[in-house]
Amino acid sequence: MMWLLAVLLGLSGGAGLRRAPAAPAAVAQARGGRVVDAVRASVNRQAILDSDVRRAAWYSRLVAALHRPGGTAAAPRPLTAAQRRQALEHLITEALLAQARRRAGVTVGAPPAAVAGQMRRLRALAGGGRNWPRVARRYHLDPAAVRAILARQMRLLLFADAHCRPRAKVTAAEVAAYYRRTYLPMARGRHLQPAPLARVSGRIRAILVQQKLMRIELQWLHGLRTRARIQIIPPR
Repeated sequence: MMWLLAVLLGLSGGAGLRRAPAAPAAVAQARGGRVVDAVRASVNRQAILDSDVRRAAWYSRLVAALHRPGGTAAAPRPLTAAQRRQALEHLITEALLAQARRRAGVTVGAPPAAVAGQMRRLRALAGGGRNWPRVARRYHLDPAAVRAILARQMRLLLFADAHCRPRAKVTAAEVAAYYRRTYLPMARGRHLQPAPLARVSGRIRAILVQQKLMRIELQWLHGLRTRARIQIIPPR
């Protein structure tokens, strides 16, 4: 299921999008007229703020750096326009999923143990608990913000999986067809002795379920975007 994070939250495209000129209502001002935040997009009247975009972009940078050897050794460069655009697309997709989740009446969140396990993994990649807050701060985040983003994404992924998986049915005929058309040629091409169908049918079924699940989820997300009213508000 976690493969879906990159697919779902990285989904982009123009379906249902409108670009709107910046308007007075698109900025949040402190007393004295100083702009403290701005609306960067509206998804069915749900605002996405510039601070949300920055936080999501830095989170993406942090996770990517943690998974590269020595990736957090040097100070990170400033965010690029492309990284901000990608983060905005991620947040639009998250907003669509969160709205669908509310309409479905789902209130259960991500299992705390699963969130804690992912946080332990990130801390380990950062060099341990003592190093973790310092690494997070270099990416303009703190451990609490990272945990909140991670929990939100896991909550949405669990909802998407529960919504779509019941439709990802695989028949015995489909398993047998994959065995004949894909598994056998692949095994013979590698000069391996093919295993009997009964021995590999479970693995084949899992592969086919994941393939169907991906198609169903992408179609569902495309439908959510097509029906949504999404406005992108360019920076002033």
